[in-house]
Amino acid sequence: MFLRHTTTDIKERGTLSINPAKTCQPIGAMYAALGIHGCLPHSHGSQGCCSYHRSTLTRHYKE
Repeated sequence: MFLRHTTTDIKERGTLSINPAKTCQPIGAMYAALGIHGCLPHSHGSQGCCSYHRSTLTRHYKE
């Protein structure tokens, strides 16, 4: 079914840069939770992981 709707045209792509921090699932969940009014996201894990999430969100919102 999926292949019926997939084009057979081959397209050239330029260079691609992926920032692994932006694709991190826990940080993505925190960004989504911050979009809900009155929601306080919670990160549960080791101290290093929680510090990383906190510093990333702080840099993003420049607080």
